[in-house]
Amino acid sequence: MGKIDDLFSHLTNASINKSADKSSEDVKELKKMTGPGYKWTMEQLWEHLEGTGLDRKIIWKDIKKLVLFTLLILVGQVPPDPHCYEILGIDVMIDCRGKPWLIEVNRSPAMATGSSPDKHAKTKMLTDAFNILSLDAEHITGKKNPVPAAVEALSGRNKEKCV
Repeated sequence: MGKIDDLFSHLTNASINKSADKSSEDVKELKKMTGPGYKWTMEQLWEHLEGTGLDRKIIWKDIKKLVLFTLLILVGQVPPDPHCYEILGIDVMIDCRGKPWLIEVNRSPAMATGSSPDKHAKTKMLTDAFNILSLDAEHITGKKNPVPAAVEALSGRNKEKCV
């Protein structure tokens, strides 16, 4: 791995990496450790980065700033509506000095859970999203207002329809 002609060593896209040559012993061992597509949990990532001497707290602070600055361009561009939402997937690369770089923002990212790291991360993320949106049993059955008061207040009670 790591050779310039090995396409799979240079791609971060798990859907491409999962089809890498499965005969290599290195690849077999790596897939056992990380799952299809070489996905890590955040815990595995932090352990790896700290093992290289990088500071987890500084990297996480920098990632949060990167995400915030990326989303700031949407202010005033997206009409507030308590009945609409979008989940964004933000891909970040961390260089050898620990600096995060924005790769892309995915609108409606894939929610399939084909690996253990996927299930771990996406279950937590979707649970948080459902809690924010009040999509629990009481709300689904109509026993409570489906729009949390905080979201309604932040939205300015804009009743325009989503387009």
